[in-house]
Amino acid sequence: MLFPIYYSKKMSFIDTVSLIKEFSEKIETLVSEADWELLNTVLLQRQRVLEQFFSSVDQSEIRPVNIINLIEQIQVKDELLLANIKGQKKELEKQCLILKKGRQSVKSYQ
Repeated sequence: MLFPIYYSKKMSFIDTVSLIKEFSEKIETLVSEADWELLNTVLLQRQRVLEQFFSSVDQSEIRPVNIINLIEQIQVKDELLLANIKGQKKELEKQCLILKKGRQSVKSYQ
């Protein structure tokens, strides 16, 4: 686990926002490095943290607009990362096609 400390306690809204920022930075790094396995692990951890937070949030302590803003920030960052991942996927598909054509060319000359 990358962020084990947050699983054992009830998080405040400020703790949650701070942790989400840490997750976002780590996720951005993993996408840029194309470390898909660790990315999956981090995304699962973020999911658990969010589930824990939302299942224990005291609505009388936090204004709904703050929660909405947090969710929107997560969605915006995730959309940007998804676009980046799709771009990387297209590039890999192009490289795969080039490799496949190269192999076909080699076979035709054998």
